Amino acid sequence: PFVVSKHLEPRPGRNLESPSKCLSSPMNPQMRDLSGCREEDMRCRMNAEPKTVSLSPELKRLQEEWRSLPNDRERERFYFDKFAPLFVPLFAELPIHGAPAELPRPKALISVLGMSFQPVVLMAAWVRPEKMLLLATEKSARHSVDGRGVMDLLEELAGVAPESVEIRVLKAPLETSIYRNTREFMRKGAFGRRDVFLDLTGGKKTMSASAALAGFLYGLPIVYLDYTEYLPNGRTPLAGSEYPRLLENPLTILGDLERRSIFEAFNRGDYAEAARLAERLAERLYDPREAQCLMSLARACADWSSRRFPDALRGMRETLREIEKASWKWAPPVAARLRKNLSALKDLTRGYSSEDFAKKLSLVLWFVAEAETALERGNPEKAVFYAYASVERYVVFCLKADFGLNDKDPDYELVKGKLLLRKEFDEVGELMYGKKYVPLRRYPMRINYGTGVQLLATLSPQRLPREFLRKLLGLAEERNTRIHTASTRKLDEKGIRKYLEIVKKITAPQIPTEDLDETLSAYKLPTISEE
Repeated sequence: PFVVSKHLEPRPGRNLESPSKCLSSPMNPQMRDLSGCREEDMRCRMNAEPKTVSLSPELKRLQEEWRSLPNDRERERFYFDKFAPLFVPLFAELPIHGAPAELPRPKALISVLGMSFQPVVLMAAWVRPEKMLLLATEKSARHSVDGRGVMDLLEELAGVAPESVEIRVLKAPLETSIYRNTREFMRKGAFGRRDVFLDLTGGKKTMSASAALAGFLYGLPIVYLDYTEYLPNGRTPLAGSEYPRLLENPLTILGDLERRSIFEAFNRGDYAEAARLAERLAERLYDPREAQCLMSLARACADWSSRRFPDALRGMRETLREIEKASWKWAPPVAARLRKNLSALKDLTRGYSSEDFAKKLSLVLWFVAEAETALERGNPEKAVFYAYASVERYVVFCLKADFGLNDKDPDYELVKGKLLLRKEFDEVGELMYGKKYVPLRRYPMRINYGTGVQLLATLSPQRLPREFLRKLLGLAEERNTRIHTASTRKLDEKGIRKYLEIVKKITAPQIPTEDLDETLSAYKLPTISEE
């Protein structure tokens, strides 16, 4: 992808990191980790002194000779003939100023080509791209230095082979042409967002501004050839004072708006949307760790909500490890809740495959906690369904554990003697349904909510006290109304809470805990806040 310049030696694996004292890195193990301190990290990186080339006596002599030349044309010729061959290899080894240590080495470079080739050549020497796109005007594309065009200088000084470089001559309007050519280059190369750096140093202001807009929308790191000394008379940077610089991503500061959208989606239980927003933000940040962590957290919570408990367990473990390393404001309370969630997840994962009644009850707790969470989020309709499901699961687990009755194919011979020739079963039915009760001709082939409640209250009133039968019927009617009639009647949240309290009273004696609400808290996912 590139040739070996006579001035540059190949250097695979060159490190990107900045000289910031706030970032830990392999090159500086003494640096302390401030991962997650977005603004503090940025200030440390940007306030650090940029590292420039330490000029040899020969380069200093050439610098003074360059400074003394009378005009731009002679300075340009002298720069590429005498100064650049010695300076470019040293410049190529500089760390890029302002970059986080985790920013990967790019595969490609997009540069705006102006009438000075110096920025393009220096940045290409620093990046050493496999592919390069030059955005040029007709005038800058034709420009040459003593008959050498930009392609010649890129090959001679930066070691970039001509076949690796595309020059696109822009058409009016320039900004539209820049957007289209950037999109085509990204698609053609199938580049990821961090595979490409965009250098906007050269060209007219409108070209640089348009390139910056395109780069920001793609999430590309935007770089600039900066300098420490400027010659006002020559209106040019002092040769030898240049250094590569990563422009700070505005999302480091202004990304709070996007983070707020992620938090809002997460806190209302829309974990898929939270993960999507976090993934989109991560793609556009130079340091994506926080956004990636939020994405992983949202995906783990989505698995939890969909009862994919083994996946949720793996995801939460990995996410918790990342959160515990960080110092984001929202991290400590979220980490504390995740530790409790992990304890519950272990029971939930075992409960699915276990025949042990105590482990099965963890799923009942999960439904109760989800119902309470739905109410807290102002969604009583969802709370009704979860409360109904918690009763249904509780009844099924009890009948299986105590009497061997399978809900899908129950063998009533196992409890024939306990049903007292159906007399007591019908008495319980009358307690539950009142005058509406119609005795069954035979026991149902499948145990559902209604028959399950009736059976359990008949066989084991200590598991399901009969005083709650009418309330449980009310819960079923509320749920069925929502399903079968598409009712738009607003639900009474107080009434739903009463149903939940009944469910908790029924299940509490079966749970080995002194504080059911504290136990349930382990089954409630965290919320995120930076306050």
